[in-house]
Amino acid sequence: MDFYGQVSIEKAGRSGQVRVAIEGQCVQFYWEFGGGDCIAFVAVPDPERWLAAAPYSAYPRNDFLNGLAKEIARQECPGARFEIGRDGVYFYA
Repeated sequence: MDFYGQVSIEKAGRSGQVRVAIEGQCVQFYWEFGGGDCIAFVAVPDPERWLAAAPYSAYPRNDFLNGLAKEIARQECPGARFEIGRDGVYFYA
């Protein structure tokens, strides 16, 4: 596996939670469907908050989010491209 933890995606209508089991803990990120060519958006801590948020603060933010995005794309939207921004990960058709 290319990612640091086990990823599961909970759906509740047009949004939900991305859960990552890592280091014996579960962290969650809110997601929702996008509009236009944006398939979905996953909210993540900005770089400053990332450093203070265990357990994922032990991992470089960009590396962690790149791996998470690849795993989400594999599970839910193969072929989508993604961009990592200050406040989230965006998936595009």
